[in-house]
Amino acid sequence: MTKDEAKREIQKVLDAACEHFWFDEHVETRFENMGRIAGQARNEYGRYVLRLNEQLLTPEYSEHAFDTIVHEIAHLICFHDPSLGRNHDAGWKRVCMILGGSGNRTHNLPLAKARRTRKA
Repeated sequence: MTKDEAKREIQKVLDAACEHFWFDEHVETRFENMGRIAGQARNEYGRYVLRLNEQLLTPEYSEHAFDTIVHEIAHLICFHDPSLGRNHDAGWKRVCMILGGSGNRTHNLPLAKARRTRKA
């Protein structure tokens, strides 16, 4: 999966989020080396951020990228409307599955550790 393909998938899931949950917020997407973390959803002072591990963009992991995208967008929806769910509870799982995700809490992908650089 390329970055452009991932962005298209993200938009499809966001369209579904709008349709099912009236979630029409702007979401900033970041592709980063996150080590063993597949993705992360954040609410940074009212700004919704979706972080995806750039390792998911390799052919080896691309089949897992969609589930990670859905997983994290389900968190964004629950940040926006906490009555739908929190963390990885049953409500969050319901949101995730409605959007087409597996509802799994964790992954078992052998992602490489992130390299840290020392600051001088």
